[in-house]
Amino acid sequence: MAKIASDFGKPDGLVVVPPERILDFLGGQPVGVLRGVGSRTRPILKRLGLRTVADLRGLSLTQLQAHLGSRAATNLYQQARGIASDRVGERAVRQSLSKETTFGVDVTDPGVLRDTLRGLAVEIAAAAREETIAGRTVTLKIRFCGFETHTRQRRLPRRSDDARTLFAAAWSLFEAGRWQGKPVRLIGLGIADLGTPGPVQPDLFDGAAERPADSERERRLTVTVDRIHARFGAGALHRGLSVTDPVDPAHGLGETPAGRK
Repeated sequence: MAKIASDFGKPDGLVVVPPERILDFLGGQPVGVLRGVGSRTRPILKRLGLRTVADLRGLSLTQLQAHLGSRAATNLYQQARGIASDRVGERAVRQSLSKETTFGVDVTDPGVLRDTLRGLAVEIAAAAREETIAGRTVTLKIRFCGFETHTRQRRLPRRSDDARTLFAAAWSLFEAGRWQGKPVRLIGLGIADLGTPGPVQPDLFDGAAERPADSERERRLTVTVDRIHARFGAGALHRGLSVTDPVDPAHGLGETPAGRK
């Protein structure tokens, strides 16, 4: 009712529908305002001469079921009479987060694929940080002509919401697939095994491990980049690669699309 009333009062009007006026308010509305009346249902209702919600109320549930099927008929029958559940359910827990890009023409240039995958990693990481989640399983999806599709997964040592970590895992999966030179129509990246990101525990026996100060500095830098992207767009700033990132000889260390850094 709130959705229908808000649409009824556009662009800036106020519509109040008290409970005792719900049936009167609905009766004069076109059937198209009800949820579930789409491209398949609308022609059937029109053929039956049902143009308003009041017209719809003139048919019994059995009659509607004969034309629309049990589920759709019950849904419209109840909506037309202002009947709905008053329970608000919790949002389902997200199981994964993914993004993909479909090219207009097949791509064989590894530099284009690499830059596209890195851009997807940036988007995934930013979305994960916005929801305060991180993923431990990285999935690479790749599709060639003829809808030949492959997926590969890699499990990280710990959950991550860092774009460079996700990109490095996905690109290594691409290289391990030995698909170089094969025309690619779609490439995608996803994370699963989601959970709350935890602090990075440096390995005392790993000389390359980040110190706590370095880790905190990196986190602040990441948050700053997210804010810049939120204000000016995702293309406003691109971070260069570190010495631990995979390097394409054709692009060089630290380069980004169009030479941006």
